[in-house]
Amino acid sequence: MRDVLIASGSGVILGIIFYFLAIYQVSVRAQFTDADTVKKIKDRRWMIVWIVILIVIYNLIFLTGQNMWMKAMFSLFVAMAFNVSAVDIALRRIPNALLLGMMLLKIADIVIGGVYGKSNVIETLFYTVISMIAIYILCTLPSIVGITMGAGDIKYCSVLGFVFGIVGFAQAMIVMSILLVFYWMYLKKTKTGNMKTATPMGPFLSIGALLPIFIILC
Repeated sequence: MRDVLIASGSGVILGIIFYFLAIYQVSVRAQFTDADTVKKIKDRRWMIVWIVILIVIYNLIFLTGQNMWMKAMFSLFVAMAFNVSAVDIALRRIPNALLLGMMLLKIADIVIGGVYGKSNVIETLFYTVISMIAIYILCTLPSIVGITMGAGDIKYCSVLGFVFGIVGFAQAMIVMSILLVFYWMYLKKTKTGNMKTATPMGPFLSIGALLPIFIILC
């Protein structure tokens, strides 16, 4: 019962904080989108949806995980990822500040693991940096054959590699790929686009990141 209350309360608090942060981020960059998009994101009904989704995810995190730090870290990560998704949908841009926040969360996790003797700080940090660099290179390789990813998407992928490692990133990519296939099928069926249609990747990457999170917690 206590975990349910903590998870639900955290969902409400962080939901409100990151919802209004998203409004601020979109408003100050309104030149990159249309007035209708800014108006839609300010609709308070979206705040309710935002809070409900976080409450559901947080309860799953708290019911699955045993370590309080891991539960808190991933709860904050999910809130950041949710914010990244919202801003990407509205502006087609990935907020760098939140990507930095995700990296700082991982660094804090590495340091805490080192303090309690659960891991070697230098070795773990080296692996995370190598993973980030490897994924950055991997995401830029398609540009050789004319297939390009947005700079923000590449940075987000790299940060996911930093947080989850190469294996965790691969798990997230599997989920993302499946979701994209369904999305493209929807576009084709409704005749509103195709595989070449510009698509914000932030939401798909964020949802994909839930898989390595729950694998780690389990």
